[in-house]
Amino acid sequence: MHQTRVFAGILVVAIIVSGATVYYAQEQKHAEERAAMIAQIDELSSEVRQFQEVLKVNEVVEECNDLNTDPANETVVYSNPEKGIAVELPYNKQWGYGENIPDPYLELSKLDGILFGVPEPMDTCQWAHSYQMTILPSRNQDTITQDVLERNAMNKDATPKLFSLSGFTVYRYELPAYCPTKNYEVVGKKYNYIFTTCKGSEEVLKNIISSVELL
Repeated sequence: MHQTRVFAGILVVAIIVSGATVYYAQEQKHAEERAAMIAQIDELSSEVRQFQEVLKVNEVVEECNDLNTDPANETVVYSNPEKGIAVELPYNKQWGYGENIPDPYLELSKLDGILFGVPEPMDTCQWAHSYQMTILPSRNQDTITQDVLERNAMNKDATPKLFSLSGFTVYRYELPAYCPTKNYEVVGKKYNYIFTTCKGSEEVLKNIISSVELL
């Protein structure tokens, strides 16, 4: 009888210890899942902030005529010696709703780079540039490929295409977004320059890249 009580006591203790171990393991798993979720939210927030840059408007008016999206009829030079680049940007003073002469480009506030090019309607009486140039510290082919494939987890054929354009090494790739983007990443000396558009012309991007001067 005494042995039975001892055995029962040991069994109870074993169950408690086992339960505590399972509880601890579950808590560890939940903590890891929470940490992963927080990291995912932080990454998503960063992507949202970057996407908001693409939506940055050039002109907002209360009442407007039709949006002028005529082809560019001149170029404006953007020069940034600190980041080692000068480039000719397409421009037309008649772009917009005719209320103001539009800026040829807008500096990004959260990233190094600019918005430029033909207008794209965003909302009632609002428009934004349809092209973007983002400046990143120089990175090699492996880093570019890894970044692109991680962002295209559902597309196994998303590997960047390497080619030469006007003497520059360029990687062409697409990234998923609210509007999937076409990207041409130009390899520079200390920086890389990503020329991006959603609905714009890739031929325009190529022409712009052909005008790039590395400083």
